[in-house]
Amino acid sequence: MRLTFQRCMCGLILFFGGIYIPVVSAADLLVEASVEPFVSVRAISNFARIGPVGAGGVDAELPFYIESNSNRVSVQLLVSHLYKDENPLLGVYLPVDVSTGVEVRTQTARPVGGDLSLRFIGTDNLSKRLGVFAAMKSEALILEVPDKALFNEEVGFQINWLRAQRLMPSGNYRGFVVITVAVP
Repeated sequence: MRLTFQRCMCGLILFFGGIYIPVVSAADLLVEASVEPFVSVRAISNFARIGPVGAGGVDAELPFYIESNSNRVSVQLLVSHLYKDENPLLGVYLPVDVSTGVEVRTQTARPVGGDLSLRFIGTDNLSKRLGVFAAMKSEALILEVPDKALFNEEVGFQINWLRAQRLMPSGNYRGFVVITVAVP
């Protein structure tokens, strides 16, 4: 019996008495991987000393660093009143100035379908170690960086608190600003 070898698209074939026996075989498979949306936000500092409280109140620009593998992010704030001695149970506080909203400052990002300001649209509560802090919730704002680049920049939020009374007890007034960032 005579053996012959022939080449074909599937590799080397052994021809043995009228029967083809593949010696080598190959196949291909399309592989797909998915990169899920990612977003990260962090405060530039974990504590912000603002003040002093003037006749009209106090304001602060609070910076956060936002990073995402998308060119768009949605941001929303929860801003608590500033409570004397960080204690909501005392009932003495500087309320969030809801009339001014929040001014947003960016490096290169621009708002999608709006301007760089956030209105307050409701209330919420923040449960913290010393009690429940009443807070104001902002609308969401979509920010986009140019040229389809990845979002990677510092964003500042200008927030105002009012002086509730002409004579406020002296001391430190503290509260919280919580930022929620998502990929829209």
